[in-house]
Amino acid sequence: MPGNIPATIQESAYVVSVDQAGHTITIDPMEFLVGGPANAAFRKANPTAAITTPPDDYFIVNPTKDRVVLPLDPAFDAELLHNGNVTHTPAASVPLAQLASQPNLDVRPFWVTVERGVATRAVEQYIP
Repeated sequence: MPGNIPATIQESAYVVSVDQAGHTITIDPMEFLVGGPANAAFRKANPTAAITTPPDDYFIVNPTKDRVVLPLDPAFDAELLHNGNVTHTPAASVPLAQLASQPNLDVRPFWVTVERGVATRAVEQYIP
């Protein structure tokens, strides 16, 4: 087994879809940046902007629309900040069916935990 591959990773991603019957989640990995990396990426993407830092102190880099399909762990946990008309702070756990029925998942950033190639958790990132 290669020593360079971590057993568990947290991937910043958009959730493209959830297939309950197939027990999979399709994500679009992206970079959710804050601090110095966000500032540098913002300046690179917007060299003529009047401001030098991103609004709200975060910047998302997603030059490609990748589709990565991951199997879901039987104990998969989803946590949402925005669930219908209700906003939860902190995020609240929801059943898989509720995650699958959420609108606009593909524009809401998540942190997806992947353990040995299996998605075990998805937590929606707060966006001001």
